[in-house]
Amino acid sequence: MTTTESSSPPPPPPRRLRDMSSPCPPSQRPFVLNFQTDSYGSETSWSLHDDDADVLVGRGPPDGVSYGDFALYTASYCLDVGTTYTLSMEDDFGDGMCCDRGHGGYEYSIDSVVVYASNLLRTFDDYVEHVFTVRGRYTPPPTSWPTTATAGGGGGGGGWSTCLPVPTSCGCDDVYGSDYRGSISITSSGRACQMWDEKSPHDHDYDPDSYPDAGLYGNNHCRNPDGGSGGPWCMTTDPDVRWEYCDVPSCPTTTGGGGGGGGGGEEEGTTMPTYYGSTVAPMTDSPTMSPSESPTYRPTRPPTPKPTPDRSVLNPLNGCNGGDARVTVEVRADEFPEDTSFDLLSPDGSALFTRSQGSFDELEYVIEEACVPHGEYPFVIRDAYGDGMCCRYGEGFFKIYVDGREVLNGGSYNSNVTATINVGYDPSGWMTERDALYLEAHNVRRKEWHERHNLTYVPLWHSPELARASKAWAEELLHSCELVGIVHEDNNPYGENLAKNTGDPETWGQLYPPENIVRRWVDFEVGLPYPSNGHLTQALWRASKYLGCGESVREFRGGVCRVQVCRYGRAGNW
Repeated sequence: MTTTESSSPPPPPPRRLRDMSSPCPPSQRPFVLNFQTDSYGSETSWSLHDDDADVLVGRGPPDGVSYGDFALYTASYCLDVGTTYTLSMEDDFGDGMCCDRGHGGYEYSIDSVVVYASNLLRTFDDYVEHVFTVRGRYTPPPTSWPTTATAGGGGGGGGWSTCLPVPTSCGCDDVYGSDYRGSISITSSGRACQMWDEKSPHDHDYDPDSYPDAGLYGNNHCRNPDGGSGGPWCMTTDPDVRWEYCDVPSCPTTTGGGGGGGGGGEEEGTTMPTYYGSTVAPMTDSPTMSPSESPTYRPTRPPTPKPTPDRSVLNPLNGCNGGDARVTVEVRADEFPEDTSFDLLSPDGSALFTRSQGSFDELEYVIEEACVPHGEYPFVIRDAYGDGMCCRYGEGFFKIYVDGREVLNGGSYNSNVTATINVGYDPSGWMTERDALYLEAHNVRRKEWHERHNLTYVPLWHSPELARASKAWAEELLHSCELVGIVHEDNNPYGENLAKNTGDPETWGQLYPPENIVRRWVDFEVGLPYPSNGHLTQALWRASKYLGCGESVREFRGGVCRVQVCRYGRAGNW
């Protein structure tokens, strides 16, 4: 890169930030910009300009620094009430922050009320500006809406129809959805909605002050401010499409009659739908303020059905009697076989398989098999010289199988590898529901990827120990929610993928399904070069056999901060 001299004056320095750990004075309101980069974070930049004073308030990234890929960043300022500002978002390549190369997005809030959210949709190409004047008061959308009743029936008491809205999630048909106060902000065709208090790209008369009871303040959510029969709609951010209707669920109703001349009997209403209007991510259940509790490190193992196995019963799948498992050890020596030795011990400490130092021939391959009862079997393989079995002096290796499933392998190590083989291990009794969802999200992708590349599918198994360690690091990372990005633990011997999200617990700070988190690690990095695809390669690494994930949450800046950690044994990207 070359640089040239310029005679133009340098830009004015940014205004000094107020420490947002302290409240803003009465003459100012807290402003927070949250944004998530796509797979080319270095293309993203932003600036906040005080239009009245013609000064730069802040910008990013700092000089000489680029934003990371798939990373979450936050900038906070105290802004003057009554002052007009311009927030600019820019993408150097001209493809926005979403969606061809990863789903990035941004939102900004004033006084803890979200003023604009791109909802991880493509809302600009190379450049977009948001011009706003800081008001003295910001009112968040209501969390519920009054039940609507319509008159009807005949005679003295009259019949009635009552809409049963789920707060912020549906609209009543008898008022054409004008009572909807959810957060859906895309149209039926998938276009993003324009902010109600903005006049670009489309000028309109539906500003919040003209319709104070329509739920238009500080958002771009679908609404029906004038009660038209078509239902909720919005202006779109597409310059060529002025407005469109939205797909908003209808609330169920109950009907019945009063006493007197014309009423009928009561009729139970339909079941309320389980639906949440956030467009950030699909959800099947309401987000909670804290993830499911992780299991203890080693809970009591469920009792076996029969304390004394029937030794006469043969398992045709592994050729063992009495419920035993078949353990197989494969070892190939390298060009210096005299350095290699290994032992596989029984739970009582006696030797099951053993080869002493000096007993191997050059490049010799050995295989040992036995039917053994369930239990924990210590294993150690050594290299006296300290250079392992691979790869400088021959392709030596070791592999251990339990009932045909590979549970451990290696070859590139220093002086030894020590492990415990848990024969008969069943992870299902130790897993939470979210543990199972994390495991499924990984293995669905591993199976498709491995088989697409003509390789044998290697699934991950749940590890309570890895889950415990992941949970501990996730809790530790809660102390750094204020920092940009997220860091790995020093001297961690396992593979690790990390994620963090902050904001309102119903939108950016929600408890995402594990499917969404793993999709971000894997699907969004398909086609990227290494190391930009490091999350993908770790999740799909065939030598990794075990997975454990942990999550944490705490209150943060009027919302929540959530951290997700998944660890893999053995580590990938080697």
